[in-house]
Amino acid sequence: MTVFFPYKGTAIRDSLDRGTGEFDLFFVSGDIKKNYSGFYKGRNGTSESLLRTSALSQTDLVGMQQQLLDEFKKKVIF
Repeated sequence: MTVFFPYKGTAIRDSLDRGTGEFDLFFVSGDIKKNYSGFYKGRNGTSESLLRTSALSQTDLVGMQQQLLDEFKKKVIF
């Protein structure tokens, strides 16, 4: 499970760049390239979100992802 990342050239990213308000997604910073890498899977399971919603902060989204990973990782059978 990853945190959604809006890649350039996709319909959602184009909508965000145009500021249409079509989706309940917002970049957390005006200068995303300078402040964030935008990785969705890093070392030791870390991730970074460049987005927030009207109800969930960037921190909320990453925290929810980590909670789900912690819970379901226990249930995976190898």
